[in-house]
Amino acid sequence: MDDIASRSLSEKVVVLCLADLGSAGETPAHTARVVRASREHLDAVEEETLGKLPEAAVNRALNRLEADGIVTMADADDRSPAGKGRPEYALAVGTDAVVDALAEDDQVGTLAAQVAGT
Repeated sequence: MDDIASRSLSEKVVVLCLADLGSAGETPAHTARVVRASREHLDAVEEETLGKLPEAAVNRALNRLEADGIVTMADADDRSPAGKGRPEYALAVGTDAVVDALAEDDQVGTLAAQVAGT
């Protein structure tokens, strides 16, 4: 999973959040849930280098990860008032592969350990 290790910081955080949500049986997940998960995880690791991810950064990361086949997108059954579906996202790769690829990462290694439960 060298491709994941070479991703931007926001993409690494988002993919780890999806890995954690998937392990908890909470995927596919709406963007808002991924944003909430990223805030929860980043608060828990208390790393200043990670800061906070705004919703726009999470959206961009999800779109790039989906375009590259790391994340899959599925339309949700519920529709917005405008008739547009709210996309849901899940990992297209294994959770263990994501955690292993990022466990030694200088930026998100602590978060990867948290997702792994260590």
